[in-house]
Amino acid sequence: EYNPVASLLVTTSEAAVNLLFSRKNAGSIHPVNALLAFLAYTCLNIGLMGVPVPSGNFTGTMLIGGLVGRMVGSIFESRGWTGPARS
Repeated sequence: EYNPVASLLVTTSEAAVNLLFSRKNAGSIHPVNALLAFLAYTCLNIGLMGVPVPSGNFTGTMLIGGLVGRMVGSIFESRGWTGPARS
């Protein structure tokens, strides 16, 4: 069985960013699942900020931004405030 939260949390940060920024799977991640992954990655990012070793915060920050964008986009789509997609 497919679990969208696991596909965001178990994979590498680069693969999760590719999953979020891809237009092919626009409806595959429910906003609640994005919120759960957002909370998990934000807690990890805050906790790892003080560790004096390189931890790859840039990719984690991109992932958090992608999750917020996915949640805001789904809210706009549910309200009918979306226009034609542009690339």
